[in-house]
Amino acid sequence: MPNHVMNRLEFDCSKEQMDEILAAICYDEGSDEAEVTGPGTIDFNKITPMPPSLNIESGSRTIDGISLYLTSRNPDVHHFGEKKMELEEFHALLVMVGKTYGFISFNPSMSQEEIANRTKYTSADELLELGKAAVDNKRLYGATTWYEWRTRPDTWNAKWNSYYPEDYNGGNEIAFQTAWSPPHPIIRKLSEMFPEVKIQHRWANEDPTMGTGYSVYLGGEELESYAPVAEKDMLAMSADIWGYDPEESEDMDLEQD
Repeated sequence: MPNHVMNRLEFDCSKEQMDEILAAICYDEGSDEAEVTGPGTIDFNKITPMPPSLNIESGSRTIDGISLYLTSRNPDVHHFGEKKMELEEFHALLVMVGKTYGFISFNPSMSQEEIANRTKYTSADELLELGKAAVDNKRLYGATTWYEWRTRPDTWNAKWNSYYPEDYNGGNEIAFQTAWSPPHPIIRKLSEMFPEVKIQHRWANEDPTMGTGYSVYLGGEELESYAPVAEKDMLAMSADIWGYDPEESEDMDLEQD
């Protein structure tokens, strides 16, 4: 399970502007990504849409599929694949795909035994199709799957779309959670969409020492930012953002100890 990050956005604008912003960014009714929809929610796809082809599984099967696809195009492999690339073209493909997927290396020259093991429960055709889709995604969008794309620092910077929104009270603030990290590029892009509106973004990881701070944007530019260094300041800011009493939290920690 990821660490949850609480995010609070405050908009310095009129009610009419606020209504326009809320309507532009909210989850639509019937969305399959959110249980709560409507004003007060924020759908990252309304701000930086993820290409649909990236919505393929991210895991060991995809890694195997990429390895199998590379093996099928490798001109030095003669026991698998019919449509081989020229050597120079294949080397360019390897550079484009990258040699690693997280901490796991692709294998562009799988042995017959390795292929047999990887296709024991999934057909070679199905695995090839998955691998080709991932490689095509890398070529088009710089990422093989939804996970690699979403967690990039220039797209969402978060594993999932927003979730657990606070009930919207009709004011100029909305609050929601994200997985692992605050969605800095999303907020910057939102500021570009409404360049005349100053936006303050405050965030706090559920473990305050893993990230707490705020930024202020106008016209897509970050005007100011602050991240406390002292643990006491981190705890105080986190308590304010999450909405709990820091003294009560300290008492609970003492009881657990």
